[in-house]
Amino acid sequence: MAEKSFNRLQYKMIGKEDKTQPPFTRQTTYEDLFSTLYEKDAKILKPTYDPGKMYEVYEESGVVRACIEAIVSNVDGYGYRISPRKGSELDTGDADRPEKERLENFFDSPNGIDSFLSLREKLRRDLEVTGNGFLEIVRDKKGLPHMLFWMDSKRVRLLPIGKEQVETTVTIERNGKLIQEKVYRQFRKFVMIDGESLVYFKENMDPRMMDARTGEYISKIKKDTVIASEVLHFKEGNSTYGVPRWIGTVLTAMGTANAEYVNYDLFEGQALPPLIITVAGGELTDESFEDLLTLLKRSQGVKNFHKVVLLEAESTSMSPDGKSAIPKIEVQDLMAFRKEDSLFSNYLNQGRESVRMYGFRLPGIFTGDHTGVNFSTAKVSRELAEEQLFIPLRRKFDDLINNTIVRDLGAKTFMFKSNGPVIKSSQDVITIFPQLMKSNVFSLNELVQFTNENFGLNVRLYDEEWANLPIGLLLSFFQSLGMAVGNGVGDGKGLPNILGGMQPAVDMLQELSDRFLGSTNTEAVQALAQTAENEE
Repeated sequence: MAEKSFNRLQYKMIGKEDKTQPPFTRQTTYEDLFSTLYEKDAKILKPTYDPGKMYEVYEESGVVRACIEAIVSNVDGYGYRISPRKGSELDTGDADRPEKERLENFFDSPNGIDSFLSLREKLRRDLEVTGNGFLEIVRDKKGLPHMLFWMDSKRVRLLPIGKEQVETTVTIERNGKLIQEKVYRQFRKFVMIDGESLVYFKENMDPRMMDARTGEYISKIKKDTVIASEVLHFKEGNSTYGVPRWIGTVLTAMGTANAEYVNYDLFEGQALPPLIITVAGGELTDESFEDLLTLLKRSQGVKNFHKVVLLEAESTSMSPDGKSAIPKIEVQDLMAFRKEDSLFSNYLNQGRESVRMYGFRLPGIFTGDHTGVNFSTAKVSRELAEEQLFIPLRRKFDDLINNTIVRDLGAKTFMFKSNGPVIKSSQDVITIFPQLMKSNVFSLNELVQFTNENFGLNVRLYDEEWANLPIGLLLSFFQSLGMAVGNGVGDGKGLPNILGGMQPAVDMLQELSDRFLGSTNTEAVQALAQTAENEE
């Protein structure tokens, strides 16, 4: 209870005493970690948009956070695979398996702690929030990439690009072959703040040795020398520092965050009390005042909904005839003057839509807006988002990884490729499956993989060589051999080893053929099955 006086007017504010701290006072105001170093060391370049400030907007704006997390999940959340390079699909054999295993081992365990999926999600979040993302590349004694680490973009800064032209070797593809060429390039340095000290890094592909403590290039390694590792810089835009894609709507994002805070403060610290109790010509007795105070403090909950309070007042003034005046107690309801709905509703809706549409180019379903959404519109929205945003971002990421890390690992036949969602309905699968069968292009194992991916199954692939041959070729081969045996031409002995363990294939092919291709020569297939059993 607080008492204040102004002239002869006296009032008392009754209610719960607020012992909590004001909202958002626990956070300290962000200051650039490099703020004192820009002046001391003119070589450290100051970013146009402070990464820490951009992260503050990301953390306080619900729509910015929702949009960025949608991009992170849809671009980087589906994993990756090691695939043959274009034009080398038919050349991959046993000799190329070590290369594939080397790439799979590297990306499956980039540093022994994090998975590559978690690394690229952190990297993507930095890239979307600040416009910059950094990966640290640690090489082994042979100079090959050995480990990858994520670098916090809030703690990394760039130095000016060097003036010296440095000879380095790059790998390029010409006439379907990878060749190495010597080129001259200019490289820049990177610096990360660690407490009060600075750690320096060199740019990826820079062949020179650098001391990580001083940032100076060295020719000999001393006992206490710390060799600098490399940085792979991902960025949005063509500036020295990257620019966040949503920078054009940053004021709108900040405005919506402030509007939401005003609404929060309105409900949390409502300026208007629910009612006013006035006493004229007297004052409440001490007992009545305590009863009223207790009731108002404990008036929350269903059990107190119908409680009644009885107030008694004592006269403090005299009437003209010398008698005590009758005190008058009035209760005035102020609920009608309170805001029944949040403020800035139209501004909030338009602001969120503006950030989502113009800042990130995302359909509403990716941020939870389901207004006017049905199956057809949702499918079209997903396809548009994939084609216009997610697929280009995956390809851009894959190109940089393949042109740097993968080529440094000496890969010539295989490449890194990000996975994406499979956007199709059950009806689409049912419609296309017979067409795949009739095409006679796919092998049995490929159809098994297709079935596993689309129906959530885990059917084992066949180990035999015949399971990797086109089904059309197998059917023709089986029928010709079966008819030959059935007509008494040969006894089936000495058939190639390709027939080993054929009975499961014969049964499956018979079923698939009857269902999708029409009836086949049953007698020929059965004769072939008998031959397969005899061979076994």
